[in-house]
Parts: sequence; C-alpha cells; structure tokens
Amino acid sequence: MRSCEEQGIRRYLQDFPGIWQRITDSPPREGIVSDEQFRREGRDKGREALLFQCEIIRLLEEHGVRVLAFQGSSLALLLFGEPAGGSFEEIALFVSPQDAAKAADILAAHGFRAGFTHGVNATQRADFFRYGGADGFYQEGVSRHLLLYWRLFPSWLGPDLLPFDDAWADSVQLEHGGFVWRTLGPDHTLMTSALMAYAFGFSRLHRLLDIALCLERLDISWQDVLE
Repeated sequence: MRSCEEQGIRRYLQDFPGIWQRITDSPPREGIVSDEQFRREGRDKGREALLFQCEIIRLLEEHGVRVLAFQGSSLALLLFGEPAGGSFEEIALFVSPQDAAKAADILAAHGFRAGFTHGVNATQRADFFRYGGADGFYQEGVSRHLLLYWRLFPSWLGPDLLPFDDAWADSVQLEHGGFVWRTLGPDHTLMTSALMAYAFGFSRLHRLLDIALCLERLDISWQDVLE
C-alpha cells in the first residue's frame, strides 16, 4: 500500500475494485488512511493546486500571454472528472516561444525565481529562451512551484514536433469550481503523456497508467496521432 502511494498510483487502483480489494485490508492497517479519506484529501490538494494554477494563468493572460495548462489538474479532470492530489498536483503551463521571456518576467515580478535563468547574463538568458524548452519557477519559503514550457518536444533540426499554435488550435476548454482555462486536445494529451513517460523513465508507473486511461477515456483520433 505504501509503495502504491509512493509510486503515485493509489488513485488509479481504487477505481478497480477487483484489484484494490486483493491488496488492501478492511479496515486498513495502522498508518494507512481509508479510501474515502484518501479521496477527500486528494480532492482538497487538487483544488489547492487548481487554484494556484488558475491564479498564474489569469496573471499571464492579463498581460496578453496565451496559456495551455496540461498534466496536473487538467489531466485529472480529463481522466477522473475531478481534481486529484499526488502526481496530479504538478503545475505545467505551455506558452508560445514568442511569449516565453515575457512570461518569465511576469512571474519574476510576482516573486517567482527561475531555476535555470536566475543570475545569468542577458546573452545567456536570450540563448536559453531561443534554444531551450522549459524552466522551473518557485517562490522561496513557499511550497509553490511550476514548470513553464515554450517547447514541449523541440527538434534540433526543423520545426518543433508540436508547435504551440498547433496545440492551441486543437486545445479544449475546461471548467471547474468557477475557473475556466484551456488544455491540450485529446490527441496531444496522449502524445504528451507517452513522450513524458519516456523522458522521465517508465519506472514512473503512474505515467503508464495515465496513458492507459487516456486510451480508455479520451476521444482519440488514431490517424491524427500517427501523423
């Protein structure tokens, strides 16, 4: 059970009673929270993450930056219909390469410190936004951090594999708790989940389960995915 929680897969397994009942005790052993408490705590953490995400999106949009949120709360809503904690608390935002430096400046002006570009000179910073693809931002003394992407799948030769404008054209609108934002369309959600699983290692079992649920619950166009 603890291994399931550490791997970030308990939320998935609880949706499959035939499996879940075989690996759990009722009542749960000491130190293991009940299914209902786990879901409740996950919803609470998911709502906190969603609130933070939407605050950042609103901030960027007020300055004319288009934003696509993916993974995290957006993926949880697509797969489960509600925010979730654990691996779904991550904040990942995708902006156009033309808006990347501007978005970073906006975040810096509101107390966020960049992971890679903090303290570098102007030339190094310009090169990073020109050739890089993502940077992490955090607030000191606060457990709030996010990943800002301007290239999801950069290519050394030729155009990016998923240009922002293509992702924006295929994006869908999500609504929850009074918030409205845009996320990747079903095909790009599947592609992103698969390629991030590869990039971060298939030992991250929850990413394999993301892929499985994308295939089961999203309206995938295999022709578009293969293209």
